[in-house]
Amino acid sequence: MVKHGQRMGGAERVGFDLPPVDFAAMARACGVEAFTITQPSDFDLIDFVALGSKRAPTLIDIRIDAEVVPPMGGASRCWLQAAAASADVVYRLL
Repeated sequence: MVKHGQRMGGAERVGFDLPPVDFAAMARACGVEAFTITQPSDFDLIDFVALGSKRAPTLIDIRIDAEVVPPMGGASRCWLQAAAASADVVYRLL
């Protein structure tokens, strides 16, 4: 969501073009059980009942299409409107 907000705001690409991170591999390296989800059927491979009964952390790394723009309404829209109103107030004070 940050990527799309920065892109829409005209930020430099360096601010949101980040390399892929394998969070599941990082978790496994720390001894944590981890799963990577790349498609909906991958959820079928996880025993959620067993996960819910164990007393240890589990990481589920869900891969999404980074180019799909998330809904930018609701809180995001309110924040943008508040920021614009603040900027207008600051401008008028100057």
